[in-house]
Amino acid sequence: MKILITGGEGFIGKHTARALRAADHEVVTLDKVGNPDILCDLSLDENYNLDHLDVILHLAAAAWRNANDRLIALHDTLYSTRAALHIAAKAKAAFIFASSASIYGEPLYSPQDKHH
Repeated sequence: MKILITGGEGFIGKHTARALRAADHEVVTLDKVGNPDILCDLSLDENYNLDHLDVILHLAAAAWRNANDRLIALHDTLYSTRAALHIAAKAKAAFIFASSASIYGEPLYSPQDKHH
């Protein structure tokens, strides 16, 4: 299968890509590290060969460091998700979305357990 992983420079993205490649899948990874507009570019630029994708594994998300960053992070995360969905629809690829516990806000304690 040909699989696109967004957030491919992150911890989970790197390990997922490595495991999928070891299982003989063709893997393309993208991350906004070094190119903050990468998903926007992909959804609009015909030069990227994404027509034969089987799966998009969307792991990309913007993290926030303080309250002022939350709206920027929300905008970036929503925009990248929208762009990834557009690519999936265009390629007729399956779309898998994964997220972290950070969507729930600041933890009350760490490490977080199942009771948090």
